[in-house]
Amino acid sequence: MVIDFIQTEEGLARRGGGSYSYEYNLTDHLGNVRYTFNRHPVTGQLQPLQADDYYAFGMRRVAAAGNNKYLYNGKELQEELEQYDYGARFYDPVIGRWNSVDIMAENHHETNPYNYVLNNPLMFGDELGMDTTRKVINLMTIDIVGKAPKREPFTGFLGNVNYYFNGGYFDGYHYKKDGTADGRAPIMGTPPDLSRIPV
Repeated sequence: MVIDFIQTEEGLARRGGGSYSYEYNLTDHLGNVRYTFNRHPVTGQLQPLQADDYYAFGMRRVAAAGNNKYLYNGKELQEELEQYDYGARFYDPVIGRWNSVDIMAENHHETNPYNYVLNNPLMFGDELGMDTTRKVINLMTIDIVGKAPKREPFTGFLGNVNYYFNGGYFDGYHYKKDGTADGRAPIMGTPPDLSRIPV
């Protein structure tokens, strides 16, 4: 039995002839494979193998074609389906939806059970196709907190009712009860209940 390739943390080792050549992946801050390269076996120079760009929901825009199938979020692209294999289910990047109902849909009753990462792939992720988790992007959080207007603490009966009625969202930013911004801001529409999302 011969192993054609071995997946590694940095890329993969692909069998060619009697030995393996190592291919390396460069990823962005969201885990998307942007660039694949290797070392030329004769000259020793680095050579590009593949380059990809992605729309927010994962639709691929090929910059330089290659044969790496581990792309958006590092998940394998099933070419016959044009969908990514997340393990628990398949994701269709063309429509930005899963191909089956979310098994954790009762945790996110305010959204469609086919939606991908609460319709916000920049702030949330789903490693295994089972449940949405918040991505930690410190630069974005600092920027949002820095732009949030200052608010007085929410006090008294009317202040507390207003706070709970709005879920802590005012002027497009989320505030704590003491009036300080905590860095969460909705992209559009009614924000999801983030208190139920594991961090």
